Amino acid sequence: TYMNVLLPEILSSKLLCDLRNIIIGGEAAKKDDITAWLQHYPNHKLHNEYGPTEATIAVSQKEISISNISQLTIPVSIGKPALNTKLYVLSHELKLLPVGAIGELYIGGDNVARGYYKQEELTKLSFIQSPLNKSERIYKTGDLARWNHDGELEYLGRTDKQVKIRGYRIEPSEIESLLMQYPNIKNVVVVVKSKNKSADSLVAYIISDFNLEEKLLFDFLKSNLPEYMIPNKVIQVHDFPLTVNGKLDIDALPQSEGEINNNYKAPRTELEQSICELFSEVLNLNHLPVGVQDDFFTLGGNSISSIRLAQRIKKEIGLDIDVTSIFRHRTIDGLVKHSVMLNQQHEGEVIEF
Repeated sequence: TYMNVLLPEILSSKLLCDLRNIIIGGEAAKKDDITAWLQHYPNHKLHNEYGPTEATIAVSQKEISISNISQLTIPVSIGKPALNTKLYVLSHELKLLPVGAIGELYIGGDNVARGYYKQEELTKLSFIQSPLNKSERIYKTGDLARWNHDGELEYLGRTDKQVKIRGYRIEPSEIESLLMQYPNIKNVVVVVKSKNKSADSLVAYIISDFNLEEKLLFDFLKSNLPEYMIPNKVIQVHDFPLTVNGKLDIDALPQSEGEINNNYKAPRTELEQSICELFSEVLNLNHLPVGVQDDFFTLGGNSISSIRLAQRIKKEIGLDIDVTSIFRHRTIDGLVKHSVMLNQQHEGEVIEF
């Protein structure tokens, strides 16, 4: 945050020309900010540090200079363990995870504190025996991380920001990290927005100086993420609302500003209109318009609601659509084409019972 405050000043002056080494930490560093800084001050070295108070502050560091700026990753690496420090990326079952797998970061070594003063229960929860070495105590950071192929760590946000949508556990920070790689996006936050329990949806808020083309952006997301992780909406905003403490105010994020969303395509026939209405009713979308290209599961559907949808389509419309068909043909357009194809296949057939 302070780096961003300084950037406009340093870009128009030589206030910091005598400095050689600058340590940054406390928050995830942005590649664009680091690039702007080093382009203005090519003699500087930035040291991107990571570390919580419980491990005596700095436990890893990545040195960034003009010579290696082209190799910067998104998210920006937090480097390798400091001396006498061990860093582990572990699963929920406290198993070591391979390169590229996201897990919780644990810290071992001489830097780890004894615990919290006069808070025994909290100490037991946060400072645990290492599953790899019974004589070692490690600190449970609550931070998400992964090892990259250069043997360095990438910080990916907090575990308490994990969300569960339609039965899938999702790390919004993973989606944010991917979107930051898209051209001309300066900042992004992914949150869960919902009006009712059956219609939780992922919304990505982005800051960009350009009007981004929705089709290209969604094509990028679809080619890099599993379907359940693709945001239902991407909304372009000028800035993020903050609380008085300088934190993101999620409740103040707009429902729509410069909304970037899949094109809405209205139903063209009575049959399509009827199925659109059933999508909306089964998913409790409060009669929001549902288009023929809208994905049932992206709208909030799951295995249970797909059973309800199949039953209502058969009862109210007379189409024999089963759950498997809903999973394979997830849009109204796909389901209608599938039912037409089935009818053509059965024309003239003699069915024996």
